[in-house]
Amino acid sequence: MIADGGLTALHIAALNDSSDCVQLLLDLHANVAAVTFPYGSSMNLIGAGSTPLHYAAFRGNLRCCQVNSVSLLFYVVRTYFGIVVGIV
Repeated sequence: MIADGGLTALHIAALNDSSDCVQLLLDLHANVAAVTFPYGSSMNLIGAGSTPLHYAAFRGNLRCCQVNSVSLLFYVVRTYFGIVVGIV
C-alpha cells in the first residue's frame, strides 16, 4: 500500500528507527526500492525519489540503514542480474 506522496510503511518504519518493523516488512516482501513522488504528502521530508534507505539515513538510523542496504543490494542483484540471492 502506498500513501499520499508515495510513502510506504517501510519509509515510515525507517524514518522512525523501528528496525524490527523494517525487518518484518522486508520479510513480507515490502518494496525496498519504492520511491516518493514530487507531490502530495507533507511527510515527504527529503524530496521526491527517496527510498526507505534515504529516510533511515536522513534520521541517522544506523540499524535501519544496515537492514535496508542489504535488502536493496539483494533487490538490485535479483532485478538486474536475474540471480536469486539468499542469506546463508
